[in-house]
Amino acid sequence: MKKIALLSAIACFGLVSCNSNSDEKESPNNDFYQFANSEWLKETKLPEGEARYGSFNEVSDRNREIIKGILADAEATEHEAGSPKRLIGDFYKSFKDTANRSALGVSPIKAELDKAASTNVDEISTFIGESHAKGIGSFFGLYVGQDLDNNTIYRVFVSQAGMGLPDKEYYFKEDEKSVETRQKYQEHVARMFTLAGIENASDKAATILAVETALSSK
Repeated sequence: MKKIALLSAIACFGLVSCNSNSDEKESPNNDFYQFANSEWLKETKLPEGEARYGSFNEVSDRNREIIKGILADAEATEHEAGSPKRLIGDFYKSFKDTANRSALGVSPIKAELDKAASTNVDEISTFIGESHAKGIGSFFGLYVGQDLDNNTIYRVFVSQAGMGLPDKEYYFKEDEKSVETRQKYQEHVARMFTLAGIENASDKAATILAVETALSSK
């Protein structure tokens, strides 16, 4: 009985929340999707540069504007040294200071790059562990979530990671678009290596694509 009441409440909330976007001429019994979304679909245009757009994109865009306002306020106003707002403001200033960022190059992360370049198994293992502790995924994904069979307990989940292209098929399709995508991806990786001051950028980019292709075949 409680479950039925809860479902009814959720359904009512959904109908109320989508009322401004709904088409009362359309019967929800015939096509609920059109009933709930037709007005929104008519009035909303796909923003330039977006492949898809929906209500969650709207929320994300609105949140970005709110966060931008918080950052701008923290930057423009004087705050006590070490206070949260001062830290936020200083961090935002450093982000906007593109001239200084360009001058510094990769020097702030040089130590991390040196660790990643190691060929020693123990050193690489330590680096992977340190990266995950900082929230930087490498080689594999790691997260904690509810157990798939028993939602009263949590489990550690491990997943494949480290792939630059969206899906397995991107590495193996031989149509013109797929071949072009792989080529441009390899060029992009080489360009990133070049910007980081890493030698033999093109060869290293080709190796990365080869490794990712091999991983995708498993």
